[in-house]
Amino acid sequence: MTIKQKESNMNARIRGYGSKLPDVPANMTEVLINEEYGYRYWRFLFNGSREELITWWKNLASVNPFFFNPCTAIVQRGLGQIEKVDHDRRVQMNAILGRCRLLLELHEDDDSCLMVLGNSDPDNYLMPSSVVERIYHAGSGCKTG
Repeated sequence: MTIKQKESNMNARIRGYGSKLPDVPANMTEVLINEEYGYRYWRFLFNGSREELITWWKNLASVNPFFFNPCTAIVQRGLGQIEKVDHDRRVQMNAILGRCRLLLELHEDDDSCLMVLGNSDPDNYLMPSSVVERIYHAGSGCKTG
């Protein structure tokens, strides 16, 4: 099988899975969370618009309440809904990212950021080259850019 045929097959699987993803309610914003410490991925539906999500993130003093298990903190704070995504489901992760183009890298205060992804090959959303903007939270000590 040629590389072009493999890419075509992968893209077909992504499109096929993407159509099976649950719909995102109009009043919510979908984000894929990469929880670095627990080596887990989460599908997060934030209660609000994309702009409200970015504002919330920029104003967040610390990611410590979300460390190791973001589920509890997200639900307790009424931020939205969250569900685990199997780490080995690259097709599922790419389908989510292809739709929302938001990836939240969650670890510690100094290395957590919300990434806005551009239009790239659907098999490569998890590659650093697809990042258009990195947005840091208030407690990170980093500059957004």
